[in-house]
Amino acid sequence: MNYRWSTVPFVLRDAIESDIGHVRTASPLEWMRSVPMVAVLRTRTHRAVVVKAAPESHISGAEYLRREAVAAPRVAELATQMLGTYQVGGWVANITAFHRARFVNLSPESPDLPRVARALDAARRTHYGSPLPSLSDRWSDVLSADDRHLLRGQFLLHTNLHPTNLSIYSALSVPRVHIVGWGRAVLGPRWAEFTLFYRQLRRAGHTPSGAVAWLHQFPEWRTAALPERVTALARAMQLGASRHDHDIWAELVSPPAR
Repeated sequence: MNYRWSTVPFVLRDAIESDIGHVRTASPLEWMRSVPMVAVLRTRTHRAVVVKAAPESHISGAEYLRREAVAAPRVAELATQMLGTYQVGGWVANITAFHRARFVNLSPESPDLPRVARALDAARRTHYGSPLPSLSDRWSDVLSADDRHLLRGQFLLHTNLHPTNLSIYSALSVPRVHIVGWGRAVLGPRWAEFTLFYRQLRRAGHTPSGAVAWLHQFPEWRTAALPERVTALARAMQLGASRHDHDIWAELVSPPAR
């Protein structure tokens, strides 16, 4: 079920409006589907903000917002500014700054690719003691202990870097990619972020060899993405994937050693 601002419980709306002022307009962002209520709020006294909200009974949506609230402030120079977090009336909500932006173009000849590379490189963070789960926890019931061990690490990973989460703000004089949508962040090995990005490159029209060549610019991919590690992650990603994505991940699965 999707919600509108007007259907959010009054106690949550009141808490948010006490910080940003009375909301005059609320424009839904229909393309954002990770949580059941997303809108751009405008008031007389405050610049426009984005509100994302979910009832606590919406397990995936509430978890998305909690992870975003933990992860985004730790990459503040790359993420949209977090302005407030709320847990009121059985709901969870985050408000962030709103910027007019366009999504990046990941096609092979796109001028956005160097900007994306700089953003991915700048996103490197080691964060110990975080309440975020491990990447290996996603498949704790289906992967072997050895494969789960390969997917453990202490880097903050986004794991969901599709073009709608890579935005170029139009107001900047020098175009720069911002990474948004940190609600699926986990801790894991740095090479895993680049391996996961392989799918986005392939979806955008890169050949398998072209995608691998593009990833080769990152030291963690060149030195740490060993075949057995990439195979473990690719096989995990095949679980529940569409047929098209299943075939993409199959390209990274190494044949068993003889």
